Amino acid sequence: KATVSVLYCKITITMVWPVIVLLMTVGCTPSYKPGRHLIKVEHGGEHRQFHLFVPEGMRVGATPPIVFGIHGIRSSPEWYQQKASLENALEEKKWLGVIPFGVSKDMREGEDKCCNSGPDGERDCEGSPTPNQTCSWNAGRCCGFASSSGSNDIGYFRFIVHWATVEMCADQKSVFATGFSNGGMMTNRLGCEAADIFLAIAPVAGNLQFDNCQPARPISYISFCGGMDGVCVSDFTETIKYWASVSNCSSEPRVSWTSATAECLEYSCHNGIFVEYCFIPDLRHEYPGLPSQPSTNPDATKMIFSKFEVAIQNRILYSDNNSSGAISHSFVCLFATLLTLLVFTLG
Repeated sequence: KATVSVLYCKITITMVWPVIVLLMTVGCTPSYKPGRHLIKVEHGGEHRQFHLFVPEGMRVGATPPIVFGIHGIRSSPEWYQQKASLENALEEKKWLGVIPFGVSKDMREGEDKCCNSGPDGERDCEGSPTPNQTCSWNAGRCCGFASSSGSNDIGYFRFIVHWATVEMCADQKSVFATGFSNGGMMTNRLGCEAADIFLAIAPVAGNLQFDNCQPARPISYISFCGGMDGVCVSDFTETIKYWASVSNCSSEPRVSWTSATAECLEYSCHNGIFVEYCFIPDLRHEYPGLPSQPSTNPDATKMIFSKFEVAIQNRILYSDNNSSGAISHSFVCLFATLLTLLVFTLG
């Protein structure tokens, strides 16, 4: 009966989800208009910066979710954003985006702080990047200057979440992170040390590199790795099993998505938590879903944002997994039912 009840509520909430989101908004005026903004801040005595993306048409008074997009080593926010098409996804959902700059020995500021120097030879900054200009994240055992210098990147991300809540009316209960390569490793570490503020994480081609991972609570998780990707393939399974274990998921996953070139599997977990992973056997160290790849490869960004939306709905359904979950669950279910009847009556 409990399973039927949860399923019924999931269907009901999905039907009236736009109305629920509208009713949840409160009066708040964001500090920045639609578009991309370079934000410079001071944290821990260091000058840091990030791109803030504000979608067009975001409702006045809205409290939007916020998504962090984390670039890899020898890459940049601009390069990563283009490959992952983050701004398109953010525009479609009307969510806020933060694409932060990593740490480098070169203390320069501005758009040229980090430059892509990947094997494809692309450049998104003027001139040729130098080793001191290479940006990275302290994901634990990896990578670059950020790791060797012990950069407090966890504190920096917490700082940005607070900033976005104050300056952009962001929903502090709907905070997400995704990243590629070293950015994916950093995304894993955020799950370890900031699960109290991140609702779900989605690393791509980057696994857990932090030895003392003890998340404060179960966290939803989806990850991607290519079978020919030397960065993630060796410890991909180990990382997935760890997250399934700390989230009290079932011992065996089930197929959730499949195509001629890829397969995704998902564990059954408690209280709306999901742990899912996608394996693309012929993919090298590339972002899944690029136009140059087979059309049957998963579109990582599309899948990630879809799962993030599921996480928000599950958070409401399961009332943040608090001790009064049964009462809250009944209330939410009743509210959704009444709202559904009202919507159909007025419609």
